[in-house]
Amino acid sequence: RLLKSMEKLAGKVVAVKKLVDEGKISAESQSVMGKRALTNMTDQMAASEQEIARFMPMTGADEEKVGYDKFELGAVMIED
Repeated sequence: RLLKSMEKLAGKVVAVKKLVDEGKISAESQSVMGKRALTNMTDQMAASEQEIARFMPMTGADEEKVGYDKFELGAVMIED
């Protein structure tokens, strides 16, 4: 699920970048399409953040819930 969520986020970022390049999103104004794209990207960021939180414990309670701490996770990531 995390990979799929991150792929969706990447697609939303590309869509926003395209609208910025086309001038439909700028510091001064946004088109309706631009506002929708920004909202979709923000929503997907929140969903991706929740997926990441499931795998990366931030607190002692999170570490107990997932069964490992950030140091063990880091060791596995370095090992691979």
